[in-house]
Amino acid sequence: MARAAAFIHAVVALALAKLLTWFLELIVGENSVTQAIWLVAVPAAAVWGFVKQKSKPGQVWTSREWIDFGNRTWNTRRQCADGSEPLVSRKIPLSGVAAVCRAEMYEDEMGYTSVLSRVSDLVRNRRPWPLTQVEYFDSEQECLAFTRAMAARCGIACWQFREAELEGGEAMLDKLS
Repeated sequence: MARAAAFIHAVVALALAKLLTWFLELIVGENSVTQAIWLVAVPAAAVWGFVKQKSKPGQVWTSREWIDFGNRTWNTRRQCADGSEPLVSRKIPLSGVAAVCRAEMYEDEMGYTSVLSRVSDLVRNRRPWPLTQVEYFDSEQECLAFTRAMAARCGIACWQFREAELEGGEAMLDKLS
């Protein structure tokens, strides 16, 4: 599928590059720059189409995350559809996982995300390194309420993190429960 996407992108790029070359030659006349446009555009579009298709989940690989409440573990599994790479899976005991309400700036706007993070990353780095992003919110109150409820449901610790830009200096990391 990735090779087919590369071919389709190359054909479309060839047509568009030829059209652009023809249009530029009408305006500025024929020169080496106008002739080189399609030589650059076609391979670049083919590579872009190939990489874009290879990085799509579900096409080349599938992934799944879940919490096993019976064994009290957070689990993840990633598998290539064609079996070209080995199955990758991880299990982390829930005692080592925390729910975190994370406040950050996204393109000059506040964003609030409820994430699951390893407790060791929180303690060592003083910031969450998400295992998974659970939900996005428009307000901090909604995010905090959801994160606290999720932590209580899973029986794990709950933390709050705010970026340094929001605190006017150092990032804030507080353990809530």
